Amino acid sequence: MDLQTQFMTARNRGVPLLGIITPDPASTVSWIHLLISNETPIVQWDSARGLLGVNNAGGTELMRVTGSESAMELMGNTIDPVNALGIAMKLREQSVAIFMNLPSHWNHPEVSQAVWNLRDPFKSDFRSLVILGPDITPPPILHHDLVVWEEPLPTDQDIVKISHELYEAGALPVPDQKTEERICQTVRGLPAFAAEQAIALSLNGKGLLWDVLWNHKKRMIENTPGLTVYSGGETLDDLAGLDQIKSFVRGLHGGPKPFKAIIYVEEIEKMFAGASSDHAGDGGVAKDSLQNILTEMENNDWSGLISVGPPGSGKSLLSKAIGASFNVPTIAFDLGATRQSLVGASEQAVRACFRVIKAIAGDGAFWVATCNKYETLPPELKRRFRYGIWYTGLPDEKELGAIWDLQRVRYQIPQQYPIPGGVRYSGADVRNICEIASRLSINLAQAAQYIVPVSVSDPGSIAKLEEAANGRFLSASYPGVYRNDAKLEPPFQQVKNVRAIGRME
Repeated sequence: MDLQTQFMTARNRGVPLLGIITPDPASTVSWIHLLISNETPIVQWDSARGLLGVNNAGGTELMRVTGSESAMELMGNTIDPVNALGIAMKLREQSVAIFMNLPSHWNHPEVSQAVWNLRDPFKSDFRSLVILGPDITPPPILHHDLVVWEEPLPTDQDIVKISHELYEAGALPVPDQKTEERICQTVRGLPAFAAEQAIALSLNGKGLLWDVLWNHKKRMIENTPGLTVYSGGETLDDLAGLDQIKSFVRGLHGGPKPFKAIIYVEEIEKMFAGASSDHAGDGGVAKDSLQNILTEMENNDWSGLISVGPPGSGKSLLSKAIGASFNVPTIAFDLGATRQSLVGASEQAVRACFRVIKAIAGDGAFWVATCNKYETLPPELKRRFRYGIWYTGLPDEKELGAIWDLQRVRYQIPQQYPIPGGVRYSGADVRNICEIASRLSINLAQAAQYIVPVSVSDPGSIAKLEEAANGRFLSASYPGVYRNDAKLEPPFQQVKNVRAIGRME
């Protein structure tokens, strides 16, 4: 049963309080208007304009119950939601009152009380209060009285239909199946109106401008607090070493359930700091967020992996490179960015993030988290990441050689020996040395004198991480679990009294 049928069934049975979660309230009002007879008064409220008539019968009814002589007079007197709900109480039988984004006022108890006061009078004569918004979580007083639905986003078939109509309107050949699939992949997750606008604005006389279309989608995602789209172009081929985990994710994507989006979480242990606390405040938000992510990962069959390792070991770059490798979006999820000042707003923002992720990826969201303090993660969260805890340690001799080769090519460093040795370098250390050598037109050994490797600046933390990972975490570099008994031997000798080189030498 589709949403419109459910709505009319509930209305015909006298259900008085209805909520619809919708990303496009204007289109929802339009189909409600089309479903209901023109003789039935329909009114609409928002916090900027107050009460207005959606149809002529609604406008006439508002004038009757308020004694107002004009829409402008009515607007000035009905902006307050409690006052507007009181006026809705006076509407005649079978009327429909649509209130936009009313949940943003739930923190005022008189608002939820005013809604509850409508329940019995509206039920008795088949009136309907319809609450629209991007998130509708009923306050306790309305938990058992407000029926809430979520308006579905357009299916791929709907998107194809929209695109065909726009191509035909622009006198362009109807897109082939491959183009249709790419359009669906790009705009999936947008409401119907937004998808139509994005495609229309991306068409020119020759066809579709894919970059323009993707930018529309990117803006939609980033309009959701807590979500940003990573735009870097690095792929797994740009990441030297870590062969085992790269092979693993390539195999997963090539299997029966390919990734539709990578959800990247930086330092996941910080995200849920306080979730185990019994105190109110931010710990309450963390608890709610933890419960939300556990529920959503379970209900949507989402899973992923966690990467643990010292700074500069490649765990963050790995997480970001997976999406670019398979041409799917990498969406960074930052719980801190969802924090709001109003009571309940933070929780609503977190749920909005999950709705966007679900709309874009369905059950194909693959979560990749980095972590520095694995032991602080809640056990139930660890279990959701079914594809393992991986240790991305400092590179061994073979990996280090590959990293030097890759970074020298990137920064146009001439092939030269010897290269710096004597300490354990991270991948980030190597990159930094090559960048300095390139910018200062000096050789690598000289450039190495301008950095302090992480193995020198914080050897204790690395030792603790290696001890914690030993025999417990999967190795990102070789098959099986990580073992710290094979220490890295410096493959190169430290060079002294080296001369500067030119870029073109």
